[in-house]
Amino acid sequence: MPDITRHLIGSWRHSHEEDTADGQVYRRDDYPFPPSRGRFGFTLDTGGAAERIGLSPRDGSARGAARWTLDSGPPPRLTITAGGTTETWDVIDARTDRLVLRGRG
Repeated sequence: MPDITRHLIGSWRHSHEEDTADGQVYRRDDYPFPPSRGRFGFTLDTGGAAERIGLSPRDGSARGAARWTLDSGPPPRLTITAGGTTETWDVIDARTDRLVLRGRG
C-alpha cells in the first residue's frame, strides 16, 4: 500500500452497517449515514494531534484530545492514544472516502 498518511488526515466515523469479517469500516463525517444512536470516530491532524470521538451520557458526542501514529508495517498500523487508553488497528484499506481497520486485540 503506498503512503496512506494523506488519506488518513481528517474526521472519520464508524459505519458499523458496512463492517465485514475483514474489518471495521469508517467514513468521512459528511457521509450520508443512516440514523444511529451514536457513532464512534476520530479526527487525525498533521503532526500527530488527534481527537477521539465517543458517546456522551447525554446521547451526543463526547470528544477528547488524543495523539496518533502510523507504523509502516506491513500491514500499516494506526495507533490512537487518548486519556491513557491506546487502540491499535491494522489498516486494511485507506481511500479518501473509506477506511477499513482491523483491531489488534
